[in-house]
Amino acid sequence: MRFLDANILIYAFLRARHRLKAEDEAVKEAAKGIISRVNRGERVITTVVHLSEVFNFLEDWLPIDEALKVERGLLSNEAIKVEAVDKEAYISSIDLAKENLIGLNDGLAISIMERNGVSEIYSFDKHFEKIKGVKRVTR
Repeated sequence: MRFLDANILIYAFLRARHRLKAEDEAVKEAAKGIISRVNRGERVITTVVHLSEVFNFLEDWLPIDEALKVERGLLSNEAIKVEAVDKEAYISSIDLAKENLIGLNDGLAISIMERNGVSEIYSFDKHFEKIKGVKRVTR
């Protein structure tokens, strides 16, 4: 099982408002490939916080009926394990974020990964490569 970072979902589902550069188009296609595998049953884990990040983007970029359709699909996908996050989980992630000079939600991802014995993360954020014991996967 791998952790599914919000940016994978954002790249996969958002429609570009302009022509994408070849590099960005390749990233979008990689994200769509990952989501295709998840839709075929590849198990991943994420958090309500990471999904909330995605949902905010979707609701800003898509008509609300389309955004809600995508959101329902993600929430009902049995291959996606969604971890709840409470205040204590966030507090325990602060030290990880500070130690690795990353944002709090990325620290939360690492904390949830550690708690679930997950060492790989689907993400386009390169800073995950510097985290000991974490392998970043982009395809």
